[in-house]
Amino acid sequence: MEGDNCSLSNGSTGISGSFSYDDSRLTPVGQLFLSISLILSGSLSIAGNIINLLVIPRVTSFKKNMKIYLVILSVADFMTGVIVTSSTILDFFVVPRSGTVFCVVSGMALSFSPYLSSLCLSRVAIDKFLLIKYPFKYEHLKNYPMYLILFDLLVAMGVILWMAHFDGHFFGNITYQPLYGMCLLNFHNRQKSTGIATAACTGMGAHMVTTACLYFNIAAIARNQAKQINRTIVTVQGAPAGEFTVQMANPWRGFSVSSIVTVAFFVAWLPFWLSQFVLLFTDVHVAIPIYTTCGICTIANSWWNPIIYTLGNREFRKHVRKLVRTVIPRPPLT
Repeated sequence: MEGDNCSLSNGSTGISGSFSYDDSRLTPVGQLFLSISLILSGSLSIAGNIINLLVIPRVTSFKKNMKIYLVILSVADFMTGVIVTSSTILDFFVVPRSGTVFCVVSGMALSFSPYLSSLCLSRVAIDKFLLIKYPFKYEHLKNYPMYLILFDLLVAMGVILWMAHFDGHFFGNITYQPLYGMCLLNFHNRQKSTGIATAACTGMGAHMVTTACLYFNIAAIARNQAKQINRTIVTVQGAPAGEFTVQMANPWRGFSVSSIVTVAFFVAWLPFWLSQFVLLFTDVHVAIPIYTTCGICTIANSWWNPIIYTLGNREFRKHVRKLVRTVIPRPPLT
């Protein structure tokens, strides 16, 4: 594959310079590692999120609104898996090149999926916060976040379409990027650097900061409520203060899984955005293995969630076992 070079400037932002990468620095071994990693991550994302979509509606411990957000999150991750796998396979036939319909569609979808994932994670946090902070008003308040989602989606689509537009072409800023082996928005476009940085911070960044703040708040509220419940239990049972039993309220129940999913999202995406900002706003060179690994981590995040749900939720795990037994029945005893 040939290397790509791009030189851009923007007088309005005061940012100018050139970004270049030489695909020849991807050795055959590196290219093979990239392809295997992408196909493996994509396949795991497809399989894991199919399980999510089949199991989540059956988990009674998930509230209705939470199920909706988790299903949307699973659809976004499933879509990522399908595009990544198909792009990597078609790359061997030189299909996903800049300007093709496949490149435009896959690039737009891959740009929208992580935003949708962060949006859903923030809305799950909002739903949990309303449930634990205002339990008696929850039924009245639970639908209000839906209006925020619709507004957020409209704004996000406008921003993504603007970032995709370049040099008079509606999708001119979606290019094939060999270091990822697929088509993506060109985040190194210095003419749109300020807008891209703003979109990253106010889009995914705002979602994740909001989510983190809400979970800290939820943890504090849950801890205080658990203390009150435990004091009541101790008083009723007549047990000395401090002697806790298994019946005591657990302030982390229903909280740990969601928080782990959020932390995993942070871990997967923060290195990627840091590497993008370093390349966009500085002349610091990012080593190709680090750059590529950051991209692989963002894609791998699409199959982490099914594992987290399975390990962290007993009811989810039970339904996964039932599903596996249905698909792969046990051999009859002889």
